[in-house]
Amino acid sequence: MTSKTPRPRRKVLGAAFTGALVTLTVFVLNTYVISDPDKKVTSDASAAATTVLSSLIAYLIPPDPNEITTVDEDGNTKSALKQ
Repeated sequence: MTSKTPRPRRKVLGAAFTGALVTLTVFVLNTYVISDPDKKVTSDASAAATTVLSSLIAYLIPPDPNEITTVDEDGNTKSALKQ
């Protein structure tokens, strides 16, 4: 038996947290650490780091043991929990 859930899965939360962490790290570096304007972290480099690290973390975090990856409901794919 399964039940659908709107709650984000831990893989999604891990990726979102990583993206926020990279963004904050780049902000701190550019604002407080790097004084030379020519050496600041560019938005392109920040976006690339966010994408790569978030994807890597989402890949490495295992699914929740109570989670079924997907359930089809009326032609829509939904996250679900075992009951």
